[in-house]
Amino acid sequence: QMTGRKGRVVSRPDGSVMFESRAEQGLSIDHVNLKEKERFMKGEKLVAIISEASSSGISLQADRRVKNQKRRVHMTLELPWSADRAIQQFGRTHRSNQVYAPEYVFLISELAGERRFASIVAKRLESLGALTHGDRRATESRDLSKYNFENK
Repeated sequence: QMTGRKGRVVSRPDGSVMFESRAEQGLSIDHVNLKEKERFMKGEKLVAIISEASSSGISLQADRRVKNQKRRVHMTLELPWSADRAIQQFGRTHRSNQVYAPEYVFLISELAGERRFASIVAKRLESLGALTHGDRRATESRDLSKYNFENK
């Protein structure tokens, strides 16, 4: 987990729940996200959860220089309010020197407003060519038209 949160709620074996700090022994809360990133890139953790609050400057691509070179599946639960911000977030997993380009999945409901918003972001990303044409090994999900309902 790479977020701005200082703690999390965990379930205990007896069924109760408690609040637990994310800080580790000898590690300040400021360095927790960097440690989590390191664990993901080494392959010690196979899932990375990132929020906008902590995503600046974090590279999680399948880089040739790290141990975890598995293909990334970048699932977006909540799209940012602009295509520019979306590009910034998707750039966390799509960078140069990667072994595999990531697959992008937008998790959106059938609600018309949410579909419309996803359509706007997808259309903008396609028009910019961002993440879709910039790399000859661009993602297999580069065709964002499935999210853009203003097409045939």
